[in-house]
Amino acid sequence: MSEEELTNWREKQNRYCLYFDGASKQAGAGGIILNLYGKENFTYEWGLGQISNNKVEAYNLLMGTRIIKKREIQNPIIIGDLAIIIEAMARNKKPSNEFMNIIFRRIRKNLEGSGDVIYRHVLRTHNQQANYFANQAVKKNEGLVWEN
Repeated sequence: MSEEELTNWREKQNRYCLYFDGASKQAGAGGIILNLYGKENFTYEWGLGQISNNKVEAYNLLMGTRIIKKREIQNPIIIGDLAIIIEAMARNKKPSNEFMNIIFRRIRKNLEGSGDVIYRHVLRTHNQQANYFANQAVKKNEGLVWEN
């Protein structure tokens, strides 16, 4: 699916959309939540120090779902570029790593009552906005959430 096809599909869904990404060299998490009209509603970035790519992506999704829960966003679309995370959430898989299992349980808890959640895996090239915030987090090594 091209970036244009993804955008067209997302716009037809008429849902809030969370794009999330992690930077794994010096771990940083970042994401953006678009409103029903595809406009930036929330952005976040968080420096996480030295952790694995899978963990930074899972933490990142956890942060994004906290915003979804706090703002009572219904029927969100969640888009990320790490297939293992997206597929595990979409199929309700339990990770074999206990630490990751704890994070996944927290993510699922945050999404309780959010209605029908759609998970979509995209190529890294189609996740540039979230990637930008993840890289900003690495530079700042602190956490920030913005509401627009």
